[in-house]
Amino acid sequence: MYWKKLGTPCRNFAFMFGKCVKDPRNGRELYAAGALSEAENGLLLLIDPETLACERHVIPLDDGPRDLVQLPGGSLVMGTSSRHAALIRFDLRARHWLEPLTAGEKYLMALAVGSDGCVYGGTCYSGALFRYNPDFHALANLGSCSPCPGNKYANVIGGPPGEIFVNAGMMEKHIARWDIALGKLTRIFLDDAEALAFGGPELLVRRVSSGLYELRGFDGKLLAGPFEQASLMASKAPAVRAYLEREGAKGDSRLGEQPVQYLTEFANGDKIGLSGMELVVLRSGAEAPLFAPVDAEPPAAQIYHLTSGDGGKLWGSAAFGRTFFSFNPETGAAWNSPAVIHGPYGGGQLQGQVMLGGKLYIHGYADGGHILYDPDAPWDLRGGKNPRVVHISAPEYIRPFYRTVADNHGYIWGAWNSRYGTREMAVTRWNAATGQVTAFERLVPGQTPHGIGCDGDNVWVTTGNYANGLPNKQDRFVLFALNTEGEIIFEQRFEIPVNLGRVCFIGKRGVTTAGRKVVAIDAETFTLSDIPGIGLKAGKIDLIEQYDGRAIAVFDEDAVYVVDPSEKRLLFTAPPLRECYAAASHDGAFYAAEGGSLMRMEDET
Repeated sequence: MYWKKLGTPCRNFAFMFGKCVKDPRNGRELYAAGALSEAENGLLLLIDPETLACERHVIPLDDGPRDLVQLPGGSLVMGTSSRHAALIRFDLRARHWLEPLTAGEKYLMALAVGSDGCVYGGTCYSGALFRYNPDFHALANLGSCSPCPGNKYANVIGGPPGEIFVNAGMMEKHIARWDIALGKLTRIFLDDAEALAFGGPELLVRRVSSGLYELRGFDGKLLAGPFEQASLMASKAPAVRAYLEREGAKGDSRLGEQPVQYLTEFANGDKIGLSGMELVVLRSGAEAPLFAPVDAEPPAAQIYHLTSGDGGKLWGSAAFGRTFFSFNPETGAAWNSPAVIHGPYGGGQLQGQVMLGGKLYIHGYADGGHILYDPDAPWDLRGGKNPRVVHISAPEYIRPFYRTVADNHGYIWGAWNSRYGTREMAVTRWNAATGQVTAFERLVPGQTPHGIGCDGDNVWVTTGNYANGLPNKQDRFVLFALNTEGEIIFEQRFEIPVNLGRVCFIGKRGVTTAGRKVVAIDAETFTLSDIPGIGLKAGKIDLIEQYDGRAIAVFDEDAVYVVDPSEKRLLFTAPPLRECYAAASHDGAFYAAEGGSLMRMEDET
């Protein structure tokens, strides 16, 4: 058996920022937007705010830029993700990239220019503060911003002359402070707080536990508050005024309910923002916004999910950007959706989908979205008709993990991680006939889901160690089954350090993994049996999918094992794929993704 590449059908713009910059060649303003790919190097787009003409520049390293600042000489400095945490610099006058510098992490984000002319940025996953010196093109690690080993994030806010403030989290949120002159990092400047804005001699903060706002001096002294709303504080306070002006600039009454990100005003009064993959243009004096496509080729996107659909089409979604796509293997024709966004929850991805009755039922991160799409009806996202957001589980539950399944009773099921900084779970039941969504919460307290499958009548879930914004945690993980009323009817708890894999069913026979073992599940007798002859290399399997009408494929690091769960035996092995998160059986063939490439398993004979 071998894998045949069919192409890169999933393409999108997953925008991470949009800002006004000034072109040193002619002094004109440009709208600079950064797009993440995760299948190839990301993009920097430079858009003329008048003509909307676009320059497309591929970044020299990493999946995409996360934030951007402009230096006094005109150069653009960006931090990247999600592999190298690179500091990249674009000479805007010469339209030339300098050699990228790497922080040795995954994410370098939230940049700010200090009063010393250096650029400061925070990282994930060590939560360190980095400083870039543009005079020497040098990147330095200034150390972790938190004494808490569970804190993975450092988000730079900026600061007044001589200061840089950083929000550290997510396990124990607090504000850190860097003294530029002394070169000293105060790791806990203010506990249980996040910095929102600075101005004059003041820092506006919000208490994490209470949500109340306070005005603090740069020495930490309380100047005013607490208040329930920032708008209730003294509006003449520079920090409060800066915060309110920044928040107010994010919207415009002409947009109505249309969600727009990165709305930026230019010198002539025009505004440009992004709504999904479209430009939103508000001309000065115009009564309504103009929506326009980006005049550039979108990059290939990593394929994050695949499912078999009607009409000969495979359906799938991108690893970032909240877009989905279809692909016809017979004709090679591909279609990509605009981004499905909702209100303030514009980022993330569509992590699970299933087709039932000719309609696509989709679960999305980071809004906990339950989204219904009819491929036979006209696209009308802005009208809220197709696709249609049926239910939002945010802010309590935000990330579906990682599949959407349908049972034999007209219900769609998903398993969800709770919001950032917490470790809880819910399983949702979506009634396809009525649209009603019911959440069954904290089924295994203190644990999160890893996989979900369905035997037609009952839903099976494995728990795992991932939680949004928190370090991984070992526990006695659980395989359990729910009936349609959300009642646990089977539960098997495993010993530490056994990690459980995904779970998949064909009828009443299923497969999961427990540590190095492949485990067959009999949903009629509720018994588990090891499948002999397989020793998994990975301790936790992230992809298990139906291969055909009787077999299930288990994706390990160095092989794909195709097993018969009824006979409890290995049928054959196939070569592994790199960065493979999605697979599906469709019209007698088996498909999987390798990064942004769609692959089909072929018989060498």
